Amino acid sequence: MRVRLDKILKAHEADDADYFRSESGIRDRIKREFLNSEEILEALDDKDFRDTVFDYSVGEPREWRVTPVRTSQRFYIKKHTSSQRPYYHGHDFYEFVFVYKGSCSLYLPEEKSVRRIGKGEAFLTFPGAVHAIGRARAGDVVVKAVIPRKFAYVLGRYCGNESGHIFCKLNADAENYVYKAVEESFAGRKDSERAALDLLELVFIEISRGEDASAARDDNAVTDILYEYLEKNLTEASLKDFAAHAGYCAGYAGRTILRLTGVTFTELVEAKKFEEAKRMLRDTRLSVEEIAAALGYKNASGVYKLFARVLGTTPGRYRESET
Repeated sequence: MRVRLDKILKAHEADDADYFRSESGIRDRIKREFLNSEEILEALDDKDFRDTVFDYSVGEPREWRVTPVRTSQRFYIKKHTSSQRPYYHGHDFYEFVFVYKGSCSLYLPEEKSVRRIGKGEAFLTFPGAVHAIGRARAGDVVVKAVIPRKFAYVLGRYCGNESGHIFCKLNADAENYVYKAVEESFAGRKDSERAALDLLELVFIEISRGEDASAARDDNAVTDILYEYLEKNLTEASLKDFAAHAGYCAGYAGRTILRLTGVTFTELVEAKKFEEAKRMLRDTRLSVEEIAAALGYKNASGVYKLFARVLGTTPGRYRESET
């Protein structure tokens, strides 16, 4: 690791240690860094909640009684330090997290298992998305860029009405731009912020180039993941759940499915349910109500409407015609 970068990241560690070693430091930070700080501070009157917030031994993320929403109008890049305890939270800004060394544990509320982000990998969190980042271990070097909406232009194709998280692998050029952006962000020289933002914009250009180069391979991977997901989760399938499962934001997943299949995710699920309903009508003696329940419909009317729309007939008449 570069000597200067090493010194910068050690300074970040020392700065956070000063804040997190006292309750007053944490309270001051809540006041400055959270959009709903008044609600959080009011909730601290509850002893159980207060003990959770100020428990320095926390290793796994906990859901606070009030979901904190971090806020910032200032662009900056900082190390994810070992003093920071994991907790579920959202942002009103974009956050770009890059793993230089070791790994990063990412917890998403809709997923049961933890995601491991390895060396050279990164993810982008969109405003409004909730997650928790695991506590940094010895040897982990993870940097986070806070990107307020007014600077979202640096994200290029990722700037827009997306949601959730985007995961990516950085090439050597993109990694080098990250290192330089950290140095500029910390330097405090004339035009340092502008230089850091320009460097971060180059990072996302490199990420986009990498995605374009591997588009065909990624298309096959997405298709495989999609049909495997539908095979196992047809009853309760949703675009949001599939996107989280595949590691994409919902908007990107939806557009990719439409491009690859020619239909929306909802239309694809409906077609799969229709084929499964036909199979069950042909091969089993289950009632329409039982088939509807097996496919995740609240009642039999969902299956009746499906057959009327696609075949212009009823499930009963279809069964008669096939037997």
